[in-house]
Amino acid sequence: MQEFLESKARSKLINADASFGTAHLDSILSDKTTSKSDIVTEFESKHKLGISVKKSDSGQVWITSLDRFVDCCIHYGIDISDGALWSLCALTGNTKQHEIENFAPDAVLTTLHKKSGELLERRDNRLLAKTIAEYYPGNWKGLVDFFADNYSFIASLAFSKGLNANPIAWADIVYYREGSIFDIDDICSLGNIDLIHVNSRDRSTIWLPFGFLQVHRPTPQGAIKSGPFSLQFHHNLTRIKQNRVD
Repeated sequence: MQEFLESKARSKLINADASFGTAHLDSILSDKTTSKSDIVTEFESKHKLGISVKKSDSGQVWITSLDRFVDCCIHYGIDISDGALWSLCALTGNTKQHEIENFAPDAVLTTLHKKSGELLERRDNRLLAKTIAEYYPGNWKGLVDFFADNYSFIASLAFSKGLNANPIAWADIVYYREGSIFDIDDICSLGNIDLIHVNSRDRSTIWLPFGFLQVHRPTPQGAIKSGPFSLQFHHNLTRIKQNRVD
């Protein structure tokens, strides 16, 4: 990896600081957030590169509330259409305390919870992706278009920036323990954007070239999961390799 880093920096590596991985730093929303870099390397030229270390081939890469995600998009001047925002609210259960059947009156809820036999979407007070796609196709298209049009931006948030205000906390390199190394630009320019539309009409998963987005809310075992849920982005090394544009 040292050879790769020195080639990118065009300078000799002189130091590697691993204290950033747990640091709570200033965010673009005027509060605190966690660094996306696990290691910050410094070179003789004074150039610095942040490295995000992935301990496994797949897993969570970024999790955020919908409100913070929207505020982040506003901060960077990224527009979220009404249809896309409605779909994200429906997926996460951000219904302004309305029951999901009042929030989405045209939707027919049919999916049952495997154990309880309850209507899953009524229980969780949110819609599955396939329900939005079937009963609110215009809003679904808005969501698909949003992720397709802004894929590079979203990938940069998930892997590099997060909500960090200071670029020192941004990751420039993604390193997998099995030896794969990627420049952030490699991940932000992955191909196969079409899979966002083709493969995403399944429960609550939005498939992306680097992995997928699902909604998530940590819940004690046995307790009912109720919204609002968070947006949980996952990475997948196999998918990144498959969709890499050489």
